[in-house]
Amino acid sequence: MSRITPMTGSGPLQWNAAAWFGATIGFSFWLLPVGLAWVEELPMLGALFLSAWALANISGATMWRFRDRLPPHPAMQAQLTTLFAASVTAMAGAKRDGLLIEFVPHWDHPQRLFGLLVVFPLLMAALAIREHRYGR
Repeated sequence: MSRITPMTGSGPLQWNAAAWFGATIGFSFWLLPVGLAWVEELPMLGALFLSAWALANISGATMWRFRDRLPPHPAMQAQLTTLFAASVTAMAGAKRDGLLIEFVPHWDHPQRLFGLLVVFPLLMAALAIREHRYGR
């Protein structure tokens, strides 16, 4: 089996297993226990959460596998977009079913939970700025 040589990026963001899988697993993990908790009682919603988790992790594993052909910065932006879409989709499903309140039972307006997802575009912007500011 040949060793994969990752494509080198033009800036400070380079392929790194800990960062790649840490971000992928870290940002998607919450979907797994919620999906497992709801799959028996609410099969469609549970399946939506589990599908979102699977999509995010399959996407991450696939891009990692092809890191010899993918520049790291665009791949990370694509993975963050996938993680963002998976999270929005799952939360929209919970909102549709009136279960968003389950995440924050003490909030009067649980739809504000969507505001937490701003972390994805903010992180994407920060990475883009850093990549272009300190790029070669």
